Amino acid sequence: MVADWLTEGLHPSIDTDYHIVHIKCGRNNTIASLSDALGNVKFTVSGGHCGFRKAGRGNQDVAYQVVTELVKRSAEGRKSKPKKKDVEPHMIKTDVRSIHLKLNGFGPGRTQAFRAIRASGWDVKRITDVTPIRRGGCRPPKKRRL
Repeated sequence: MVADWLTEGLHPSIDTDYHIVHIKCGRNNTIASLSDALGNVKFTVSGGHCGFRKAGRGNQDVAYQVVTELVKRSAEGRKSKPKKKDVEPHMIKTDVRSIHLKLNGFGPGRTQAFRAIRASGWDVKRITDVTPIRRGGCRPPKKRRL
């Protein structure tokens, strides 16, 4: 939930001229989302949206294609593919110039997704790693004895 003072523009120090790209690189899939500075998601693309199924989603080439599909959808303004009942696809106008990149996970497509962002022509202002790191964590299971 976005704070009211952010949406009403009461706080002058908040810069809303950039967009946020969230990239979650898992072992089995890569998911990329584009949101505005307030955190409202505009587009989301995953390996399944690009036509890959099962184990084919968990490699580096898929991560590159996921990010290029996100860039293409934001340039066209197309939010989703048209369904049978829809006459035209949902359209959202976005003008992406500079981005804040948030990377999550240590999957195989992490570096390729970053390379695709650099190749897209978007100006990367900030890169943040938001991968959760265990500090202690749960007790591991007991060692197996044979």
